[in-house]
Amino acid sequence: MSAPAWSYGAVLLAPVALTALLVSEGWPLMPAGLAATAVQVAALGWMELRFPRTPGRPFLRDRGALQDAAHGALLLLATKALEPVVGAAVPVLGPGIWPSAWSPFAQGLLYLALVDLLEYGRHRLMHTWAWLWPIHAIHHDIDALHASRKHRFHVGEALVRAALITAPVALLGAPVALATVQVLALNMVGYPAHASVDWRLPGWLHRALVTPDVHHLHHDSRRAVHDSNYGALLPVWDVLFGTFTEPSRRSVGRYGVEGPAPPPDLAGQLLYPLTALRRAVSMLATSRSPREPPP
Repeated sequence: MSAPAWSYGAVLLAPVALTALLVSEGWPLMPAGLAATAVQVAALGWMELRFPRTPGRPFLRDRGALQDAAHGALLLLATKALEPVVGAAVPVLGPGIWPSAWSPFAQGLLYLALVDLLEYGRHRLMHTWAWLWPIHAIHHDIDALHASRKHRFHVGEALVRAALITAPVALLGAPVALATVQVLALNMVGYPAHASVDWRLPGWLHRALVTPDVHHLHHDSRRAVHDSNYGALLPVWDVLFGTFTEPSRRSVGRYGVEGPAPPPDLAGQLLYPLTALRRAVSMLATSRSPREPPP
């Protein structure tokens, strides 16, 4: 049985309303947003049981969700550790050019659009540059997609994001508070996008927002399919740069990766980019792409 289409809007908007309510009660923005996200994830867990997209694999019944949480915790720690490094470098390199005279709302829209564009570029680069793919492959090395996969990222992605997103935006002089808004927006769209909930959404919505149908295609094991739909919030960048795959024209075969895959244990996954580097050098010596399977 499919979930009613209106429930997708409720899952997106309810955390926004709850965050605003908590902030009005005196909560700082980040704790309020994280509390609202926790409520959203709990609701998605129930919906995965009630309206499963892939029967039998909700995150509440998947032991792999613990490994996902471990990766997410390590990524968060690394991200926080890199923040003062980026903050210390920005004053040395000069003042930014951020339009601080604009209204907070206009600045927020500009920030979300700019960072979403940078996120698109970072994501596409990690798929197309063989040296970065082993780091990102951890996110794709799954046999089922559900809400907890949202935070399944190798800790090395924190360094890539700091270099390609955090530092450039900080150099522009953007207010730090806007980074919090962007993180919360990514959570509120990203968890439903990964969820295994059977929504039947109108076709026009897939080009307005990164919906579950759009993002599930990105997790297809076939490279021809998953090297598309890179957008985090908005599909507009995929449409503009020719990497958008329309859900009505393709369907997910199976989840995962083609060719060499990371090991199943956490320690092996953390070391995988280093072990894959040695394999990549060997592949280059034989004039094959490091992402190609052996002959």
